[in-house]
Amino acid sequence: MRKNTSLFYKPKPKALPKPKRKWVVLPFLWRAVKYTCMSIGAAVLLSIVMGFFMTAALMKKANLDLALPDQMILYYKLDGEIAEGPAQSGFDAFGPHKTTLREMTEALEAAKYDPRVKAFLMSVRQSQLAVSQIQELRQAVESFRKDSGKPAYIYSLSYGESGQGLSLYSLAAAFDEIWLAPLGTVSINGLRLEQPYARGLMDRLGVEPQFFQREEYKGLFESVTHQEMSDATRESLQSLSESLVKQFIKDILEGRPESFKGQVLGRFINQGIFLDTEAKKLKLVDRVEYGDVLLEEVQKKLGGNPEAETPALVPVASYVSHPEGPFRHGHERGTGKDVAVIYIQGPIMVLAEGQEGGGLMGKTSESADTIAGMIVEAGKNDTVGAVVLRVDSPGGSPTASELIRRAVVQVRGMGKPVIVSMGSMAASGGYWVSASADYIFALPGTLTGSIGVAGGKVSLRDFWQNIDVSWDHVGIGQNAGMYSMNTPFSDSERERMNASMDRTYNMFLQIVADGRHMTSEQARNVAKGRVWSGAQALENGLVDKLGGLNDALDYAAVQAGYKSRKDVNIIILPEAKTPLEEILELLQQSASLPLFLQKQEALLGMMTGGQSRLLQGAAVMQQHQGQVMVYDSVGDFK
Repeated sequence: MRKNTSLFYKPKPKALPKPKRKWVVLPFLWRAVKYTCMSIGAAVLLSIVMGFFMTAALMKKANLDLALPDQMILYYKLDGEIAEGPAQSGFDAFGPHKTTLREMTEALEAAKYDPRVKAFLMSVRQSQLAVSQIQELRQAVESFRKDSGKPAYIYSLSYGESGQGLSLYSLAAAFDEIWLAPLGTVSINGLRLEQPYARGLMDRLGVEPQFFQREEYKGLFESVTHQEMSDATRESLQSLSESLVKQFIKDILEGRPESFKGQVLGRFINQGIFLDTEAKKLKLVDRVEYGDVLLEEVQKKLGGNPEAETPALVPVASYVSHPEGPFRHGHERGTGKDVAVIYIQGPIMVLAEGQEGGGLMGKTSESADTIAGMIVEAGKNDTVGAVVLRVDSPGGSPTASELIRRAVVQVRGMGKPVIVSMGSMAASGGYWVSASADYIFALPGTLTGSIGVAGGKVSLRDFWQNIDVSWDHVGIGQNAGMYSMNTPFSDSERERMNASMDRTYNMFLQIVADGRHMTSEQARNVAKGRVWSGAQALENGLVDKLGGLNDALDYAAVQAGYKSRKDVNIIILPEAKTPLEEILELLQQSASLPLFLQKQEALLGMMTGGQSRLLQGAAVMQQHQGQVMVYDSVGDFK
């Protein structure tokens, strides 16, 4: 204890010196300037955003205010993909209009009766169209020519130089004249389907694929479980290739009978590639010339005498979006009930609200529960007389597919017909949602069927050991590690996986049997995971008729008590998001964690996905296409 220090008394601390007053003018001014600049910046940013929307809207309105010419050549530039369904983004309304496949067919249908339209002209840069899209577009071109007597011309630097030669040439054969640029080529070198097999690499890395399938043709994960194509997959794809090539040959011979005799076309396909002079000599093309010459000749021919008005070049995008476009001339809608067209695009999944799905099989625009809700609401709407589902999907989750199929059954129970129009692909889960409809249309080149199930995971246990990484864990439950990629399936986990797959496959077979009025044995004979073309599906009773969306709409209108689709109002769903909804959705996505666990279901869980990635390559799934041009533009023909 310290000396002379009280245990109960502490001396009062000395008063601290009073701090000197600091000069605060400069910090105050700095804060004022900083906040002022932030406010001005926010105001400028807001002004820019508002100015963008207002300018885009005014430009679009100005374009619509520009009257369509009295003499016009309808024009379309094919450069890659073409959208299957409606716009998915609200920002699309402020940019160039992107022509959809349905708008293309509707424009050609309307142009038949529009006296202002004198001809149709297509310029091809490259094609990534699915086989079914080419067939649907070909039908529209043929109908335009035959019903109206108006000419149709097609021009390209090369036909099939970057692939899809045979299918693209089958489209070209539907036109009155085929023009080819000098030094261009015509490639009709058959069809080849291929995919890589990575089992050797997986073994080298120590990655063990553990996937199961029902039945032999359901080779969804074959590219990682095999080193080469299985006999079942080879048989299925060979049969599919032959079916598609037969369709191409049939369309080419019908379109250009003067160019081919008997089996000559088969010899042409074996040679494959023809130079411009060879193609002209063999009558594969009508003219080898530059695009501006084509445009000049067509305008001169259609204009008649030199004093007549020269027909203007009007893009399809401008034609269909103009107030004086297709629905003003011979194509007005009647006063009958509505027909709701609901698009089911991409993988069929149940997604978190406001999120878009992606992963192994591509991108989807709407969650399955959202689509099911739209179907039921359309059925409950008194103004809707029928529902048409446009299905373009490689499959997805069985539970998500069943949500949509259940909605179809509910609407049919309300006494309203549900008709399916299959696009480029309606396989596996895409067929699941279609099987219970009243009537199913497919294009000859649609990929459908794949009635089966596949699922599993990869085990990375040996991979981690090879790179000296160890994992440890705690868990409760015998099958708690079922979906972990760090360990292989245990016996009990494998049993549960197989039980789930058997249940899913048996239910799938029963749905097909009930929906298509088959016995269980008949359903299984056309199932087994095998992919069929639309033509093969018709032969096997999986679809009712070959035809496109317009054929399905005509059938739906008749079922609703009208003569054709021209007598009803057609409502397209889903509607595009507004720009504000799009911005809020982007903000929500940027603030959220990655949806890894949700996407795991699509990648490794129980799935009814499409046959394989190579089949998606055989039938490319569309998203965007369209070009707005100034009237009389000739830039694409130089």
